[in-house]
Amino acid sequence: PTAMATGAAPGELNSLDIKTLLVDLIGARLSGSGAFTFDNTDMVTFDGFPRPEGALDLRLEGANALLDRFSRPAPSPPDLPADDVTHVGLRSRDDIARRIAVLREEAETPPIAEAEIKRLRALEKVEGPATDAVSQLKQLSEPASAERLSMRLDAMADQGLDPSLLQFQASFGLTSLEYYSGFVFGFTADGQAPAATGGRYDLLTAALNGGAAAPAVGGIIRPEVVLSLRDGS
Repeated sequence: PTAMATGAAPGELNSLDIKTLLVDLIGARLSGSGAFTFDNTDMVTFDGFPRPEGALDLRLEGANALLDRFSRPAPSPPDLPADDVTHVGLRSRDDIARRIAVLREEAETPPIAEAEIKRLRALEKVEGPATDAVSQLKQLSEPASAERLSMRLDAMADQGLDPSLLQFQASFGLTSLEYYSGFVFGFTADGQAPAATGGRYDLLTAALNGGAAAPAVGGIIRPEVVLSLRDGS
């Protein structure tokens, strides 16, 4: 965290720059970056925590490996070392015991059923013009998803947008498996990184607000991409 030295009271959190976030987990890699500012005059919205403003852009790679991992039983965890074994490392014996308990619980959790794995992988392949995606979802026996997408496209049409010109890609949501909790979007040009991305992140507000989710949507604009598009480079 970087506190701005502009007369702010000591201990205030004013800004947070996340240059690089990298998490490797069971064959999947979550990476990203972002920046936040904090309104220290608003300590009510998040119950004693300054209200954040900003965006965190996350990308998930290796989701299929993650599905492969959870499609089979988890390995059995090791036993807690005996009391007479010399302890080496920063983690306490209690920390190790708690971690082993979590691993045992995971080992007892049934793997994702094969039918569900096939369903998820079929959904990942849905892409094309947004209007065609509705039909693809119906063919996959996903009526609720098809209805939600159809309603969203109708709302866009009401705002003067032509849904047939919009591309839909179900796997696009895998850019952040847990951060976004609903519709995600991106603006791209051929041969360029996305100029802007964003989406709904109600689950994040719940994590910051003691479990009470609030409707939220946000995004991030990449100035360097916008400038390159403007300059034709």
